[in-house]
Amino acid sequence: MNDHSFFDFISNKDLLVIFTIIFTVVYGYTTAFFLYRIRRRRLRNLFTFYKAISVGLNDGTIQTLEDFINIYKGIHGLSSDDTTYRQGLVRLLRRFIVDLVLRETHIREPALIIAYKEKLTKLIEEMARNEPFVNLPNAERTVLNDVSKMIELGDTKNAIHKLEEIAGLIEARQDSIERLEKSNKWAIPLATIGLILTIVFGIISIFK
Repeated sequence: MNDHSFFDFISNKDLLVIFTIIFTVVYGYTTAFFLYRIRRRRLRNLFTFYKAISVGLNDGTIQTLEDFINIYKGIHGLSSDDTTYRQGLVRLLRRFIVDLVLRETHIREPALIIAYKEKLTKLIEEMARNEPFVNLPNAERTVLNDVSKMIELGDTKNAIHKLEEIAGLIEARQDSIERLEKSNKWAIPLATIGLILTIVFGIISIFK
């Protein structure tokens, strides 16, 4: 009786193909798993934020902009001095207003919907006054804040210089976006085709 193992009947090339298939499957599964975890965490944070706002508005425990900021930071695990919350908080407040109007929250009474919509709108406007250009990237927001202060002080010359600076930032960002769009145009289709061909030819090599 010959004592041969499974690996005695396959070549190094077949081993490489098998390894490639296993690696591809494991990599694809791992990537899908982590993307699922990230999406699930985002949905959980959104649900918790909505629930906290709904309860807080109904029982009056949420009154000020600071209350909303603290809730947002608490849910997303941000420190007290973290300033990255601005754009995310404004986006969620606007989304909550849309869901209020569409009756997609636990708040269904028309009078409450109107009252809460007005309250949230005023909070968003307060953020816009206290922190102008909140939805812009940090670089552009900083320059525009400087321009606003210079215009208030009547410093037209430096304000114009700052506007030229922000024009350069916009051009650089637009150039980066265009390069990214060009590089990504075929990246996903080619990666998908490559994955399929790897698996197909790997299977063919094994059973050849």
